[in-house]
Amino acid sequence: RQRKTMQPHDRKKQKSLSALVDLSRKLPSYVDADFQINRSLEQLEERSQQMGQESRVAGDAKNKGYSLLAGTGFDAQKIQRDLNSINLRETLAPLTSVSDTDLDAFLQNERDNIILCAIEESKKKTIQKFTQSFQAGMQVEAERSKRELEWDTKSKRPQSQMMSPSQDSRGVRTLAPSGKTGMTVKSAFYASIVAEWQQAQQAKAYAPVSAFYYRTVNQTGRDLQRSELGACWEMIQYLMGEEAVNGAFSSKPLPPNIYREDYLRNDKNLKRRFLRNAKRFLEVQFKEFLEQSIQSKPGLAQRGPIPNMKSSIGAFVNQIKFSGSFPPELEVVNGRAIWAEIYHALRCGEPATALTIAQEFNLNVQKALAHQTRSTDLDDGATFDELAKDLSVYLKSGGRDPFQLTVYSLLAKSDVPNTQKVMQTTQDFLWMRLSQIRWDKNPNIPDEPLYPQLRTNDLSTLPSLQRTLSVDYGAGYFNQNGKSPLLYFQVLMLSLQFEKAIAYLCSNDSTFVEGVHMGLCLYHYGALRQTKRTKEIALVPSVVPSSEDEIDWVARLNQMLSTMGPDSQNSIPYFLLMHPEDSEIRDEILTEFLLETRQFDTILSRLPERVAQSVVNRAAIYSKDQGKFEDAIQLFEKISNYDQILEIINVELSRVMSLQNAPDRRKVMEISQHLWRQNSVVVGALTNRRLAVTFEMNSQLAYFFELYFSRHYVEALTQIEKMNLLASDPSEIDARVQFFQTLDPTVKRNFAEILMATMDILHQIYVHLKSLPPNSGIVDSDRDQRMLALRTRARALVMFAGMVKFRMPGDTTARLIRL
Repeated sequence: RQRKTMQPHDRKKQKSLSALVDLSRKLPSYVDADFQINRSLEQLEERSQQMGQESRVAGDAKNKGYSLLAGTGFDAQKIQRDLNSINLRETLAPLTSVSDTDLDAFLQNERDNIILCAIEESKKKTIQKFTQSFQAGMQVEAERSKRELEWDTKSKRPQSQMMSPSQDSRGVRTLAPSGKTGMTVKSAFYASIVAEWQQAQQAKAYAPVSAFYYRTVNQTGRDLQRSELGACWEMIQYLMGEEAVNGAFSSKPLPPNIYREDYLRNDKNLKRRFLRNAKRFLEVQFKEFLEQSIQSKPGLAQRGPIPNMKSSIGAFVNQIKFSGSFPPELEVVNGRAIWAEIYHALRCGEPATALTIAQEFNLNVQKALAHQTRSTDLDDGATFDELAKDLSVYLKSGGRDPFQLTVYSLLAKSDVPNTQKVMQTTQDFLWMRLSQIRWDKNPNIPDEPLYPQLRTNDLSTLPSLQRTLSVDYGAGYFNQNGKSPLLYFQVLMLSLQFEKAIAYLCSNDSTFVEGVHMGLCLYHYGALRQTKRTKEIALVPSVVPSSEDEIDWVARLNQMLSTMGPDSQNSIPYFLLMHPEDSEIRDEILTEFLLETRQFDTILSRLPERVAQSVVNRAAIYSKDQGKFEDAIQLFEKISNYDQILEIINVELSRVMSLQNAPDRRKVMEISQHLWRQNSVVVGALTNRRLAVTFEMNSQLAYFFELYFSRHYVEALTQIEKMNLLASDPSEIDARVQFFQTLDPTVKRNFAEILMATMDILHQIYVHLKSLPPNSGIVDSDRDQRMLALRTRARALVMFAGMVKFRMPGDTTARLIRL
């Protein structure tokens, strides 16, 4: 609205309340609106006093609150200031005033705010990431140090703390270690099989898994054959597809690393092969259980006169039926539980027998069973339709036979209600799930909604089954009391989780040895995915998080061998069984083993020549880098690498020759003299002849210092003159300076000490000549001539030292001149 202009006297600033009231009463005349003050002056004054009292009360309350908070350790005023500083309106508002309709300025301000927020957020996340990485790194180092300490303690534990003679949970007897090896009877037993395996490797017909299985059975008695440990070795034998004769040799041997390439690239056909082998193992295992049950109660089974698979299955079903173990919904036709017989025929891996029974009673599953005899995959949509329709009619008629429902579930690879009563054991459950694995979607099989009776279960793929067994159930479900780790190991192996299975077995002290050797068999056939390792081989498993489908099996092998003691006879066969593709890792481990045990001759004599050359060279280089020159020379000498030997001895001679009281001086001198006596052999094997020249000069200098320290000054002076290293006359200075520039650094290193020793020798001889009495037998003129020659040589030595371009201690020249 258009406002009226106020008079100048009306715009005058009013200071009294009464004047303000009067002015307020004149406001309606200046605005086009009704405006009236309804309160009198007294009312306004009264209200202002009330507001003042309220503010004082609020202020007192705030101060009292601050005092109470301060008593408990809170600085309320500081917190209030911090909160007031967080003013989003001021923070996000533009620095310059922006009109409400200025869209460009608004967008620019929003852009700036987004950039600032992104910067602050990135700073925050960077700090968080750094903190997390730092904490993770510290955790890794702590875990690594803890494991190294634990394993070092185990490997060095005294005999009194080792296991006493006892029986473990699998019936394998363990004893305290004998002698220094720290090996149990179990470890020694397995080591003997590995040694035989390594020796028979040339025959290329050895079946290692079968050897472990049959030797274990023979060692501990036939009662172990169906026990958990025996079942584990037999399971691996089936999974790998070994066929052995006498538990060791095979007419159709599997070559080493046969599965490596396909296994590393997750080949589907290889997985199918392993799954067929896993199912076959469970079926053979159940078939043997069936025969044992029939033989235990032959009268109740009533097998009949014809001993075939059909009669055996019928007898087993009769035995269970008459014992009252079958569910009441069981359907019996002519006194026979036909669906129970068909299920048990399939459970034994005999689909042909199941088909015979179905044909005998003209059942509708004949076509599906015929598919089972040819392939485990149902690829016929019409057959699936027949199964669905037949099942629908059966369920509508009130049928509840769990065996019939389970047969339909198996043939259609789908879930059917009321099948849990049939699966009584973990093996039954695994066999059922392995039989229902679907690899690819079949276009001939309709989608699930058309057939509600046949539902696709959640475990129809291998990854989902693996995840359910290892994550949803886990070790706590299958090993609830902690005393039967082998059951969970079988579950993981049969679901093709080899790495997790070996890692779990190695995590238990009671089964650690078995875990390493079972891992060795899987590694032999290339069915073990190992953690990628660097050239620095750790002796303990890495605790850095890695893929769950990998295992650091080499580190676990090292861990086991460290408890077996320094006896190389038991350890070397394990290393020699490693594949050529892992030769780098093998040589690194053998190098560490060689340096740790120091059994150079024993170990190298048992290694192939090529492997021995590589291991010795690595061990020698490592010893050289660590300053263990004696070991390095000894190792290089075994492979006739005299270039490295002379390089080492030159450095060591240069280090100790001028140090009279060096602790290892005598040892270095002895090695030098030993090499000097073998001069012809050494020189003949050299590729760098300059090393021989340097060695000869360093040896002569070492002999010079020996004479000097023994105070044989005349002989020492003669020795240094023969070397033509120093100038004895001013005319020789230029030639000696040029010759000095060609010397090896190991010779130049002691140049200042050589100069000082030579000058001291000249000084001592000079003083001796000067102190001779007149009747000493030396003519005065001869003595004076010899003293003059000494002074000339000393002067030439000082001039030579000044012309040589070599950094020496600052007081060397002064000391020379003083002498």
